[in-house]
Amino acid sequence: MAPAPRKGRGRVFGRGLFAALLPLLLHVLVISDTAAGGRDLYGILGVAKTATKKEIKKAFRQLALKYHPDRNPNDETAKKKFEDLGFAYETLGDKELRQRYDRGGEEAVKDGHNTRGGGAFDNMFGSFFNFGGQREREVPKGDLVKMQVDVTLEQIFNGAFIELLRAKPVPKEAEGTRECNCQNKRMTRQVSPGRFQIYQQRVCDECPNVKLTMEWTEMDVEIDIGMVDGHEITFVGDGEPHIDGENGDLVMTVNTLRHPRYWRVGSDLYTNVTISLHDALVGFAMSIKQLDGSVIELPPRTGVTKPGYTMTLLSEGMPHYDDNTLRGSLHITFDVQFPEGTLAAAQLRGVSELFAEPAISPVAYRGM
Repeated sequence: MAPAPRKGRGRVFGRGLFAALLPLLLHVLVISDTAAGGRDLYGILGVAKTATKKEIKKAFRQLALKYHPDRNPNDETAKKKFEDLGFAYETLGDKELRQRYDRGGEEAVKDGHNTRGGGAFDNMFGSFFNFGGQREREVPKGDLVKMQVDVTLEQIFNGAFIELLRAKPVPKEAEGTRECNCQNKRMTRQVSPGRFQIYQQRVCDECPNVKLTMEWTEMDVEIDIGMVDGHEITFVGDGEPHIDGENGDLVMTVNTLRHPRYWRVGSDLYTNVTISLHDALVGFAMSIKQLDGSVIELPPRTGVTKPGYTMTLLSEGMPHYDDNTLRGSLHITFDVQFPEGTLAAAQLRGVSELFAEPAISPVAYRGM
């Protein structure tokens, strides 16, 4: 008699095998998904998927400064991170490429980077930093453009992004052809057996015709905390174009506008405050508003405050450009407002009694 089949053995074995292979299957799925989507560009920059263009630019600037090869000459890890940062910024900083990346991952934007070439990241990064020496250029370059950007003390105190519109000439294809990349080449020809002639000949390529068209472009100028008046910000490749070469550079010079209450000397801030004659005599307590909107409570005055008295508050001035954790001093000079008009007889008697002092004989002196 044949033994009765053991029911359910196949199902039990199948369930156990599936449970054993489940972690491996999940790992394969994760690897496949990562390969399809490529690098997490938002994670590389440390920003959310909803980050604005300004947030992306600020994150890139901070990380690129940290991992730049000139600061990490023998660190291959830093070099790889720097390359990833460049790719991430070039992708997420471009509206079209960012949309393609959000839909299809890194694979979807490779064509966009290939058509743009390697110069886009170089130009973008050059506007932030100035590491290393100047490259020797074998191609002609457009003219340097200098512009002035007006900023307020509040923007320098707190840091800011300033949006500007600039009319910029942009090369556009036109009908016909033109000669370009013209250069003198050394040519050699044989004039007789054993005799050769060397001569110069002008050689030009036939290229599509190009015309310059004025277009309005948006620019984001980052004003760093503590930046000094006259500071120059360079945007590589944003100057005048050259049809047969590279664009020139754009240099923006910071110009600090006059402030109604404060003025700056180095990292120190100065201001004047007017008090009444009463407060100058009996003392006072008051507060003033700082450039970031915060309120500074001044130490109370209990004695007489003479006109021109200056109170100095340490570490309440402008943050240092090189180290924002350090700040200059705030100097407050007090002016006293005297009452207008003529005092009544009773008031005059009261003042005379209050300030009864021995008469002081006037002494003439020669001024400086």
